[in-house]
Amino acid sequence: MSFMKKLQAAAAAAVAGEVSESDNVVQFEKPVAEGRKKSLEKCMDATMVTAMREVQHGGYWKTGPDVEQIEEELHKIFIDVLRGLRRLSDYRAAVERWKVAGTTIH
Repeated sequence: MSFMKKLQAAAAAAVAGEVSESDNVVQFEKPVAEGRKKSLEKCMDATMVTAMREVQHGGYWKTGPDVEQIEEELHKIFIDVLRGLRRLSDYRAAVERWKVAGTTIH
């Protein structure tokens, strides 16, 4: 895909609301092979399952607006990792924030 077509696609995504207005940088999808996508998806699933087991072992969980916000962010990061826009480490960091937010006793 040519640079101009990528730029047009990014502009169309911005108009459609798929890119937040706070983004000053246009991000282009990096081609990710199907095998790599499946591997990344398995890694992210394993990260979340491990975090959930740790939460269950701790015996305390409280949901709230902050937890729900992180959960929405997690979904976006998950999709972005599969599209080649974010890194697996971004997902892991968000899962850690989710775990801390839900297990913090106030």
